Amino acid sequence: MTEKLAECTALTNGAHFYRGDLHIHSFAASHDVKDAGMTAQAIIDTAVAEKLDLIAIADHNEIQNVRAALAAGKAVGLLVIPAVELSTPEGHLLCYFPTIEAIEQFHGRLELSDRGTQNSRCKTNMTRCLDLIEEQNGFGVLAHIDGGNGLETNDPGASPHKLDILCHRALLGIELNTAMSPVSYTKDDEEPIRVGIGKQRIEKLGLGERQYLARILNSDSHTLNALGRNARNDQKLTRYKMTVPSFLGLRHALEECDSRVRLEDEVPETTPFVLGAAFGGGFLDAQAIHFSRNLNCIIGGRGTGKSTTFEAIRCLVGSPTEAEMVDSEVWPNQLHLFWKDEAGQEHSLSRSIGAEVENLDDGQDGPVTFGIDCFSQGEAARVREQAKTDPLALMKYLDTFTGVREALVEEAAALQSLSDKHNDILKAEKQVALIPQTQRSLSTIQQQLTAFQAAKGAEIMQLQRSLANEKGRRESLTKSIADIGQTIVNQSVTNLIGDARAFVEGDDITTGVSEASAIVMLADAFKQRAEELEQQLNEAFKCFKENARHEMDAWVLKERPIREDIEVRRGALEQQGVKLNMAHINKLTTDEATHKQTLTTLKSWEPHLQRLQSEYAALLSQRWAARSKVAMFRQRYAAMATKALGEVLTDLRVKLQYIESGFAEQAVAIVAAALGWRTVSHAKAKLLIVSLTVPGLLEAVSKTRVATLTAILTEDGIPQFGKAEAEEIITKLGEPAVKASLEQCKVDDFPKLTVSRHSGGTNGAATLMKREFSQLSLGQQQSVLLALILSSDSKRPLIIDQPEDNLDSEFIFHTFVPVLRRAKERRQVIIVTHNANIAVLGDAEQLIVLKTNRDRSQIVARGSIDDIVARDAACKILEGAKEAFARRARIYGIL
Repeated sequence: MTEKLAECTALTNGAHFYRGDLHIHSFAASHDVKDAGMTAQAIIDTAVAEKLDLIAIADHNEIQNVRAALAAGKAVGLLVIPAVELSTPEGHLLCYFPTIEAIEQFHGRLELSDRGTQNSRCKTNMTRCLDLIEEQNGFGVLAHIDGGNGLETNDPGASPHKLDILCHRALLGIELNTAMSPVSYTKDDEEPIRVGIGKQRIEKLGLGERQYLARILNSDSHTLNALGRNARNDQKLTRYKMTVPSFLGLRHALEECDSRVRLEDEVPETTPFVLGAAFGGGFLDAQAIHFSRNLNCIIGGRGTGKSTTFEAIRCLVGSPTEAEMVDSEVWPNQLHLFWKDEAGQEHSLSRSIGAEVENLDDGQDGPVTFGIDCFSQGEAARVREQAKTDPLALMKYLDTFTGVREALVEEAAALQSLSDKHNDILKAEKQVALIPQTQRSLSTIQQQLTAFQAAKGAEIMQLQRSLANEKGRRESLTKSIADIGQTIVNQSVTNLIGDARAFVEGDDITTGVSEASAIVMLADAFKQRAEELEQQLNEAFKCFKENARHEMDAWVLKERPIREDIEVRRGALEQQGVKLNMAHINKLTTDEATHKQTLTTLKSWEPHLQRLQSEYAALLSQRWAARSKVAMFRQRYAAMATKALGEVLTDLRVKLQYIESGFAEQAVAIVAAALGWRTVSHAKAKLLIVSLTVPGLLEAVSKTRVATLTAILTEDGIPQFGKAEAEEIITKLGEPAVKASLEQCKVDDFPKLTVSRHSGGTNGAATLMKREFSQLSLGQQQSVLLALILSSDSKRPLIIDQPEDNLDSEFIFHTFVPVLRRAKERRQVIIVTHNANIAVLGDAEQLIVLKTNRDRSQIVARGSIDDIVARDAACKILEGAKEAFARRARIYGIL
C-alpha cells in the first residue's frame, strides 16, 4: 500500500451496509433447540466467524440468554439486539428493543403459557404485543410471514384485526423465507389484497409513498451450522445501512428500507469501485477523498471544485475529455487515484499535469484505465442533438449500459465473414463461368487438328499433340514444386512453439511454478524435435526437387528422337506433295494442351463453389443468430429497465422497447434501386422493411410468399402492394446480386422509448398523456436517461456531474431519487450536485462538502447524512442554512 493510499483510506467514508442475522435461537431458552452447543458465547463466536456485524437471539417466548449474549457481544465488538420471538394467536412476532431493561419490562407484561415446552405460547394478541413494544421504544417484525405460523399463512385475507397489525406504527418489517417470496405489501405484490393493505398502511400512518414494510431474511437458526445462512445454506441474509451498528441505526434503516435495507440475494457479492483520490497542487491542493462503495454526493456552492473532482475521477476512464479545467491552472499538479477491482485487488495510479495516467504498482503492465460509466453536464443535450441527424443516437448511448458490446463485436465479425465468403463465391463463380468458353475454344482447336489429320498428317499430329501435352504437364509440375517450397518456408511450426512457450514464462506465476517449468521443458524438447523434423523435411524437399528436375531433363532428352522423327515424316510428306505448316501445327497442339489443362483447373472450381455456397448458407444462419443475440441483450435490458422503473416510479410510466431488426437504411436503398423507386423518401421501400424487417423480407422472397407482401397496409389501412407488384418485388429481389446485398446489409434494432403520465382532465377525470422520447423536454429527457442508466444491471461505478441541470425539483424527487436509492447498493455512484433532493433524499452514504477559502477549496465536512457535522454543513449549502429551511417550511405551512 502506497503512502498516499494509506492516508486516503484512513479518512472516513461515511455509512456502510452491515450484515445482520436477527433471528437466532439458543439452547435451553427455545424448546426446539436440541444442540447443546448453541450457547450465547458459541453463537457470538460463530457470528464473528460468519462475518456478521449485528445479531439478535430471539428465542420462543423466552429471554433468559439475552443478557449473556449482550455481554459476550460487547466483548468482541459485535452488536447484539435484545429480542424475543412470540408465538401469538395470530402468528409469530419478532420483537426488538433498545436495552435489556426494556425487553425485561416488556416480557414481564406478557401472558405466557406452558413455558419451556413445545406448546409454549403467548396468549397476548399480536396487536396488544405491538402496543407494548411501542411503549418500550422497540419495534416488531412479522416472523417467517410466508411460512409456517406466519401471519400471511394463518390469515391470508384482509380481516380488520389483520389490518390493525399491519398498519401498526411499531411494526417495521416482515421476515421472508426466501428472497423470491412474492409477499411484500407493495404495489408490486402479485396479490391485489396485499397491495391494498400496503396502501392503507401508508395512508393510516401518514408515510411517504414508498415507505413500505422492510423485507428481511434471517437464518431462524437452531444449530450453529445454520447461523448466518439462509434456507439454502448460502451466506446471504440482509444488510442494514448505518454509520455504526446501533439499535437506533437499525430502526432508522427499517424505516427507510428502500435505501437502507438490502437482501443479499438481490445485490452483487462484489463490485469494482473508486477507492479514493488525493490532490496535490491546484485549486484542491492537499485534499483527499475516501469514497464509499455506495452513494457519494460531492456538494458545494458554485466554483468550489465539484466539476474538477468529477473530471479527476474521470481520468480513470482513459478517454479524452473536452473539459476546460483539465490541465488548467486549477488542475492538480499531481493527482493520485485509487481503484479496487472486483477481485479485491487495489491499484494506485498517478497523473502529473499534462501527462498520462501511470500505474504506481506496476508501471510496465499494470492497468491505467478502468470501466466507469459517466454522465457529464450536457450529456442529454448531446444525445438530443445527435438524435436530430442519427435515428439510432439514443440506442448507441444506451448500448453503453446494456452489456451488448461483446455481442455487437460477434455480429460484426459474423457479417464480415459472410461478406468475405461472398467475395470468395464471386471469384469461384467467375472461374466456373469460364468453363463454357474454354470448352468451345478447345473444341475449335480439336476440329482444326482433326482437319490436319485428315490431310494425311495423322501420325505427325498425334506425335506433336503428345509432346505438347507432356510439356504442359512438366510446366504444371514445376509450378507445383515451387508452391510446395514456398509453403514449407511460410509454415514453420517452431515459431508457434515459441509463442506457446511464452505463455508459461514470467515472474507473475506463483501457484503453478513447477507445472509451468515442466511445460517450458516440454516445449523446448518439442521445439528441438520439430527443428530436426523441419531440417529433414527441407532436405527431403531439396532432394525431391533436384531429382524431379533431373527426371524432367531426362524426359526432355527422350523427346528429341521423336521430334527428329516428326521432321523426317514431314519431309517425306512434302516429297509426296503434301505440305504441312508445322508452326501452325505446333501452335494448335500447344493451345490444345493449354486449354485442356485450363479446363481441368476450371472444373475443379465447381465442387469448390458448391462447398463455398454451403459455407455461405451456414454463415448466413450465424449472421442472423448473432443479430438475434444482440437484440436479445437489448430486449432484456429494456424489459429489466422498464420493470425496475415501474417498481419505483409512481406518477410516471417509462417503457423502453426495441423493434428487432427494425432499422436498415442500406436495405431501403437496395430495395429502392432494385425496383426503380426513385422517390427521395423511398416511402414504399421503408414501409416494406419496417413491416417485414430484412430477415422477414428475405424469407418471403426465398419462399415466394406473395400474400406476405399484399398484406402490408398503409397508415390509412389500405394494401400498399397489389398481387402483380408483389410478384415483381419477389422476382427482382430474388436476383442473386440483390438477394446477396440484402443478406449482407447493415441491420439494427430500433429503440422506442415512451413516457406516460396520468394528469387531470378538464372534467376532473384522469387522462393518460403519452409521449415519445423525442417529444420530451430536455430536462425530462435527461431525467429519463439517468433513470435508465441507474436501472441497468451494470456493476461498474457511475459518476454523474450535476444531474439537476435542466430538471425541476418535482421531477428529481419523483423520477431520479427513487431509482438512485435503489441502485446504490448494486454499484458505486458518485454524484456532483448542489441539489438537496439528490443528496439528502437520495440518502447518501457519504456527503463530501466543499467550500472555497480565498483561492483554494477544501473539504469542510465528510460523512453520512446521519453525521451531525456533515448534515449541518450540507444544510447550510443546500438549503441556505437551517433558518432559511425553517422559514420556507413555515411559509409553505408545513411547520
